[in-house]
Amino acid sequence: MNSLKSFVTGFFVWGILGGISAQDKVLSFSMPDGAGTLRLGVIENNSSRWLDEKQTQLHIDCQPLSNTKGFILEIENKREDITLGWAFGGCDAIAPEPGIQPQYCKDNVFNVEGTQVTIYHGKVMQLRVTNLIVPSASSIRLSDGHKQDTPLTLLTSGKKTDAPVLAATCLIRKGEKVYFCAYKQNAKADYADYMLPELFYQEKTTTMNKTIIICLWILFLCTNMLQAKIYNVKDFGAVGDGQHIDSEAINQAIVQAAREGGGTIYIPAGEYACYSIRLANQIHLYLEQGATVVAAFPTAEQGYDKAEPNPHNSFQDFGHSHWKNSLIWGINLQDITISGPGKIDGKGLTREESRRDGVGNKAISLKECKNVTLKDLSMFRCGHFALLATGVDNLTLDNLKVDTNRDGFDIDCCKNVRISRCSVNTPWDDAIVLKSSYALGYFKDTENVTISDCYVSGYDRGTMLSGTWELDEPQAPDHGYRTGRIKLGTESSGGFKNITVTNCIFEHCRGLALETVDGGHLEDIEISISPCDTLSMPVSFSVWEPVCEAPKELQPEA
Repeated sequence: MNSLKSFVTGFFVWGILGGISAQDKVLSFSMPDGAGTLRLGVIENNSSRWLDEKQTQLHIDCQPLSNTKGFILEIENKREDITLGWAFGGCDAIAPEPGIQPQYCKDNVFNVEGTQVTIYHGKVMQLRVTNLIVPSASSIRLSDGHKQDTPLTLLTSGKKTDAPVLAATCLIRKGEKVYFCAYKQNAKADYADYMLPELFYQEKTTTMNKTIIICLWILFLCTNMLQAKIYNVKDFGAVGDGQHIDSEAINQAIVQAAREGGGTIYIPAGEYACYSIRLANQIHLYLEQGATVVAAFPTAEQGYDKAEPNPHNSFQDFGHSHWKNSLIWGINLQDITISGPGKIDGKGLTREESRRDGVGNKAISLKECKNVTLKDLSMFRCGHFALLATGVDNLTLDNLKVDTNRDGFDIDCCKNVRISRCSVNTPWDDAIVLKSSYALGYFKDTENVTISDCYVSGYDRGTMLSGTWELDEPQAPDHGYRTGRIKLGTESSGGFKNITVTNCIFEHCRGLALETVDGGHLEDIEISISPCDTLSMPVSFSVWEPVCEAPKELQPEA
């Protein structure tokens, strides 16, 4: 790399990191807070000149210092012996300056001890200090900052001045390297001349690593911007005041994103009262910290999407047979993500009276979808189900916190499901329940499911999220006990295959239940729970006769 390229590289990296910059034309290096500028020139016989950015005599490389304000400069002479003329001053500037400006030199006081230079500058009650290390071959003079036409003019100007500047000459032989270091001293930054070669190497390596990281990050952002555009719901009219119904704006953002190949629907901080939000392919619904999507109460004029017809709803209860009457729903979709540190509050959802048009009874409903991820959310009082996933393949639930009225996760006729690091508190019903109903109109097993590192409990509603862990609330009207368990069964027209439950904690709940009804089967079920993972955890096994049989032509073969 030639000298210009090296200089430009150092300048570019420093500019990114917020430090020193070299100015146009004038080759000078300033402290990032303006507390001193180094200027370089060459002296040949009785002539001299200041160097500019186009200089080719020397290989110059400047690096910022990691542990303090300042910079370190390496100068390498690859040609014939050369006399370097340098100057330092202008320590009272409030920002980096092109060259040394006399008006910023008035209160500069220099103390030179060998290669160590200490500059005291500023008003008496606002005294600041800059440290400078210079090459040992330097011959230093105090000079007049008003006289900087050439390095020799400055060097011979005399020291009686109101703009004191250090000026010096330094012989650099062919193949030799010299170093300058300007810095603010602290516990980590207290340097000497012998330390500078190693210090320069360390800082250059650090800068290169930071540059690589920055470039990779920029590449990552650019790639993701190309692949997934961000759609802020407020750009589509969402208000986020908890009163205005924002579902229309959110749905408009989803439609626009879907038209353009997918993207992230960004929900910033605020409270967004909503009715049904309709997902689409390649959509990532992201709830920012402080963002809450609130299920609004239906009115005579507005409400949730109507429950779609299902000719098979006599084989399982109403809640399992419909999906559109939900706060967030998607049918026949792929590549769906709902994530973020925000919250879903199902305040206006209910299990009761859910057959009425406009009433919503689930927080999230998904039917026959593929490649779905839900992660990092908090969910509160979510109606009949926090999540109903029916016929969903490749489903990931990670780090969800659910504190709700009835079921937490209903995983129905799903394949390849990973549930991990989730906390689910459901005092009135099951926390994580696997089912294989006839809601799809055909038999399908729930298979290849892993439930790991989860916590389930039956504390009072809302007290898990609040951290109060109360046990005062009356029990559900149809239960004489706290539920909150992990269960396989209830709806099981199909069966369960290859299910693993491991390393889960059960607290104040009915523990773990393995059940089958309606002719369902259990195959390859593995439970791995140590005694320390449980608190009075019961394990129950049940086999029930069918309550309502499917038509004979649709029943599975014996």
